[in-house]
Amino acid sequence: MDDLLKRLLETEKAAQDLTDAAEKKAQEIRAQARRQAAELEETAQTELVRERDAVIANRIAQTEKERTRRLENADKEMDERAKAFSMKISSKLESVVKALAFSE
Repeated sequence: MDDLLKRLLETEKAAQDLTDAAEKKAQEIRAQARRQAAELEETAQTELVRERDAVIANRIAQTEKERTRRLENADKEMDERAKAFSMKISSKLESVVKALAFSE
């Protein structure tokens, strides 16, 4: 009977050791899974920031390009208007100069 009780206690101890080892392994797996999830989250956030920065930089570049194009168009328009004004007054300039010269 002592031998049977001894084997029963040994079996119970072995089962408890296996249970303890399995629980420890499960905790290690959970901790590793949490670390991996945190790393994936950090990587995803980094990629998101990188992508957002690229989109913003692209929009800024497009806006600057559009602004430059509009400024160039405005400069051309102002040059054309200045030339037209110059041509318009150049024909009258001679008359004005003569009128001023004879008025003295």
